[in-house]
Amino acid sequence: MWESVSNSVIHAMKVYGTGLGGAGSIVLQNSINNKISNISIVNANEHGLVLNESSSNTILYVMSTNIGNAGVYLLDSHKNLLNGITTANNDNASNRDGAGIIIESSNNNTVVDSTIVNNRLGGISLSNSPNNLLVNTVGSNNYTSFYITNNSNKLTFLNLVATNNSRHGIYLNNVNENYFSGILKVGNNVDTNCSVENAPASPGLIPTLCTDTGLDGSRAYAGQLSDAILEIDVTSSLSFIGKVLFDDPANSSDINGGATVTQLDDWLNFENSYRSWGLDGDSYPAINNKGPLPSCDNYGNTNQTATNETDCLAYGGIWRTDGRIWDWSLALGDNGDNGSPVLHEVLSLPSADDTITHTWSDTSSTTFLKHAVEILGDAVGNDNGLCESNEACIFTPNIGAYQGEGELIPAGPIVDSISGGLTGVILYRYETNGH
Repeated sequence: MWESVSNSVIHAMKVYGTGLGGAGSIVLQNSINNKISNISIVNANEHGLVLNESSSNTILYVMSTNIGNAGVYLLDSHKNLLNGITTANNDNASNRDGAGIIIESSNNNTVVDSTIVNNRLGGISLSNSPNNLLVNTVGSNNYTSFYITNNSNKLTFLNLVATNNSRHGIYLNNVNENYFSGILKVGNNVDTNCSVENAPASPGLIPTLCTDTGLDGSRAYAGQLSDAILEIDVTSSLSFIGKVLFDDPANSSDINGGATVTQLDDWLNFENSYRSWGLDGDSYPAINNKGPLPSCDNYGNTNQTATNETDCLAYGGIWRTDGRIWDWSLALGDNGDNGSPVLHEVLSLPSADDTITHTWSDTSSTTFLKHAVEILGDAVGNDNGLCESNEACIFTPNIGAYQGEGELIPAGPIVDSISGGLTGVILYRYETNGH
């Protein structure tokens, strides 16, 4: 726990089996200008990573899984950058706090390249949190992947995927002036792709249909600010490597990628940073993939959560101990968008005029390059994570946390704009993308 800490770094830390005072595993309280990078948090009793009244922090490449509440939780925290977050197999702990990422009473945050999967309740939840920016986010096999409520207004969403959820893909309630742009991929959500309730004039999406017609390729939103291209009937069932069916050479507990809880001693070591333990269950995506390991399924009262075998059996539930290593990097066979990729290599190399503008709560704005993130810590640019003029950046061809691996190589020339776009951008990409 850091309280009133600034200009400090946590790097390459693995955190297991904690619950610091009921708050979380890594907690920043009233702390600013810190950097947290390459972090794994597993088996936390409460939240994973918590920012409380903490602003202007940089959070990079966090894997937060098997958590009792939220994988990442921001409360009264502003102007933070979250880049490359993966949250999976988190619980709901009998309340709304169960989610991949919760942003509450927090504004002007930037969330880029996130994968939010297999969570028992929400994917990403925003409440009373205006003027946030969310870019390249996939929510799949959650309860509702994007849960946006209570005056979370003037949000910008660029390139979202919301599929295979047991209720809604996207849920908007009492929000206004939100902007959805780029690609909007939805499908195989049990209730609706886009649910809109208690909406003022311009929540951002059309109820149920998402666009005016709900047709594939449509981008007309009557009365809304949005212009995202809608793609429907999408499934992420083949998007990820998913269940690991062979021995992970870095993990000492698995046999062909699996183990029961009683066999599992090694929760932290994997062949790559996109792997974590979770429930096994049926073929992904399935409701019995969701939640932490071990877990209680099928108890009668869905508002109850049994956290141990005795309580689970008392509720008439099934105590689940079947574990599986999951790999959330992307598969080359990703073809769930009606034969085309859902997440892998779906974003094109941008030109200097492929930009989007987001407005912050002080009415200032930032115009940045689509499909790219700023290289941080290179003594060039403002380190806000967005690709702007005269910055070195990484081309992000995928939707989600995984953007490739290996060395950075030139991505291709970016010709300076002559019509008000960006100038002086140098663009790189990872040499390998997908398996």
